[in-house]
Amino acid sequence: MEHHATPDNEQELSFSEIGNKLSSLLDRMGAFVYRRFLFLKRHAVVLCALLVLGLGLGVYLDKTGKAYENRLVVIPNFGSVDYLYAKIDLLEAKIKEGDTLFLKNVVGFSNPKKVRAIEIEPINDVYRFIDGNDKNFELIKLMAEDGDIDEIIKDETTSKNYLFHEILVTTAGRTDEAGTTEPLLRYLNTSAYYTKIKEATLLNTRIKMERNDSLIAQVDDLLKNLADGTSAKSGNLIYYNQENSQMNDILGTKDRLVGEQGLHRLSLINNDAVIKEASRTTNILSKQAIYTKMKFILPLLFVFLFVIITGVRGFLKRQAQKTAAL
Repeated sequence: MEHHATPDNEQELSFSEIGNKLSSLLDRMGAFVYRRFLFLKRHAVVLCALLVLGLGLGVYLDKTGKAYENRLVVIPNFGSVDYLYAKIDLLEAKIKEGDTLFLKNVVGFSNPKKVRAIEIEPINDVYRFIDGNDKNFELIKLMAEDGDIDEIIKDETTSKNYLFHEILVTTAGRTDEAGTTEPLLRYLNTSAYYTKIKEATLLNTRIKMERNDSLIAQVDDLLKNLADGTSAKSGNLIYYNQENSQMNDILGTKDRLVGEQGLHRLSLINNDAVIKEASRTTNILSKQAIYTKMKFILPLLFVFLFVIITGVRGFLKRQAQKTAAL
C-alpha cells in the first residue's frame, strides 16, 4: 500500500532542503574567506612591497606628470561657429589617434605628445544673445512655450549662437603660450573662405566709416551755418520754427552717425580675425585629471595584477596536475 506524503511532511522537506542549501552556502563562503586569509598571510610581504612601490611611484608621477588646463575664450566671427567646432572635433580625434605628426606639422604644437585633450563649449550668455535683438528674443520666447527654458538655453542649436566660446586644452605638465595656444589660434584662422569674408567685411566697414565721416563733416557745416544765422554752403535758405525742428533733425542725424562710428570701430577690433581671441589663461593645475591621482591608482593596480597573475598560475598548476594524474 502506497503512502502519500502529507502537506506537513512536504513542508518539512522543503524547510530541510532550504536549511541544507543555506548551510552549504555558508560553508562555501567560509571556505572562500579562509582561503583569501591564507593567501594574504602567505603573500603579505609581497603585497606590502607592491603597495609601497605603487604609492612611491604614484607620488613621483603626480609631482612630475601633473595635468594642466589652458583656456581660450574666443569669438567665432562671420558665421564661423560650425567651422570652429568642426576644427576642434578634428583636433580631438587626432589627439586620440596619437597623430603627433599632424599636431606638430599642421597645427604647430611644439610638443604634441604633451597635449592630452582638447574640447570646446559655449559660454552661456543668453542675456547678451537677446539684448537688442528682437529676432533672438522672439526665438527664445517661442521655443520656451514648448519646452523647459533651461534645456533650451543649453541646447546645442541655441548655445552655438552665443558670442563667446571656451576652448580647453589639457596638457601633461606645464606648457608655454608660444608652443600651444598661439599655434592653435593660427591654425583655427587658416580658413581661406572665412579669411576672404573677413577682408571684405573689414573693407566695407572702413568705407562706411569714411562715408560717415564725410556726412558728419557736412552736418557740422550745417550746424555752424544755422548757429551763425546764415545760409548753408549750397546757398539755399534754411527756415525753422520756434521748436527748431530742423535743428533737432540735424542733431539727431549727427548723433546716429557718431553712434554708428563707435560701433564700426568696435567691429574693426572684434572682426580682425575669423576666430577672435578674447582672453587666455595658461597652466592651471587640473584637479580632476587622472594624472594627479596615480598615488591611489598604482598601489591598487599592482595588487590587482598580482592577484590575477597568482590566480592564473595556480589554475594552470592545478590543470597540469589533473592532466598528469590521468
